[in-house]
Amino acid sequence: MSAGVDPLIDIGFCDDADLVVVAYGSVGKFVRYACLQLREAGHRVGYVRPITLWPFPSDAVHDAVAGAAKVAVYEQNMGQMVDDVRLATLGAVPVEFIGSPSWDHSGFGIGPDINVPDISERILEAVS
Repeated sequence: MSAGVDPLIDIGFCDDADLVVVAYGSVGKFVRYACLQLREAGHRVGYVRPITLWPFPSDAVHDAVAGAAKVAVYEQNMGQMVDDVRLATLGAVPVEFIGSPSWDHSGFGIGPDINVPDISERILEAVS
């Protein structure tokens, strides 16, 4: 099924990546920067940032993660995109959720700032 729209996606550093991180929206831009810094430090990580979710860019995700040993999905929620990524990879590579919901102490959903060091730490934990 198609929405008559070509899916848009931003992919980087996946050619030799051991771990590919998939992230959407604003968080995806932070993940992209974290991957750039981690690569400069010698870690073989790449990123996939879907720009459109409908239709989900399954073929592009599948191709981008083809050489990776593992895929990590970073979201600031309970992992709504994880199943889409698992379906796109067709079981060829393990998919792990490394995000978490972002809540303040009141529970109203205004979470802490997104920051690259925290994201990088979660990515490095997924690499090992």
